[in-house]
Amino acid sequence: MEKMKLAALVTGCLIGLSACGGDGDNETNTTPPPSKVVNQPLPSPEVNQPPAASIAADANAQERSLIQFDGSGSSDSDGSISSYDWSLDLGDYKGNAITLASSGASAELNIGDIAEDVEVTIKLEVTDDDGATDSTQSSLLINEIDFMKLPPLPASPQEGLLGTDSDGDGVRDDVEHKILERYPLSIVDQEVYRKVASTMNSFLVAGLSSDDIDDVEASQSSSYIADCLFQQYGEDAIKELTLIEVMMIDTDERLSAYLAYSNSRSGKVQESLDAPEGFCRLPQN
Repeated sequence: MEKMKLAALVTGCLIGLSACGGDGDNETNTTPPPSKVVNQPLPSPEVNQPPAASIAADANAQERSLIQFDGSGSSDSDGSISSYDWSLDLGDYKGNAITLASSGASAELNIGDIAEDVEVTIKLEVTDDDGATDSTQSSLLINEIDFMKLPPLPASPQEGLLGTDSDGDGVRDDVEHKILERYPLSIVDQEVYRKVASTMNSFLVAGLSSDDIDDVEASQSSSYIADCLFQQYGEDAIKELTLIEVMMIDTDERLSAYLAYSNSRSGKVQESLDAPEGFCRLPQN
């Protein structure tokens, strides 16, 4: 009987430890369960924003000029511009009279003599302080201006001793066209030719004049244009003078007047004089 009671007691303890005093302590275990660890995503690294390239410049230019380009309007929203790379695309132009020089955010286009209108493109690539880049470009039309300044070609260029001089500069209109055709890429040569042609035109007038030719003035004028030609052309001065004579003396009337002038100078002492400063070039009106 005692064994049965003991067995029942043991069974009760196995079923509910609390009935037997548990661990000898009736207090409830209040230790919290371990916290669950949640992995939080790391913040994304900042993405560099590319710079924005910008060029400020005129859209039109003309030969024999300097054009400025400004890239300082380029920006970088999250940093700074570290470099400016300028380049020049000449398109169909094959000469060497158009060049680009740059320094930092600025560039300068140097335009010399051109024979016709030229369109070029100036390009700018900027790099920011994180190595990102952006580029832009600006197109520029360069106008040839010498032909635009010419007077119209006369309908009858060989009519009369002095022909047509519509702008009143002492050079026949048809001769002005011939000079530009001879030297389309040199304003200096054009202006020297025009000065010689203008002086020779006065010789034609003097050749047919019934008045005595002023020896001093004629001698000075001849010496001056000779000096101008030698300054500009050196050993080729005589060849260039001959080309101007062909342009000027193209009718019998003009030839007669020129020969009359030459004969009036025959046997007279020809002074050798240096042309005054500024004498040798005659700009186009």
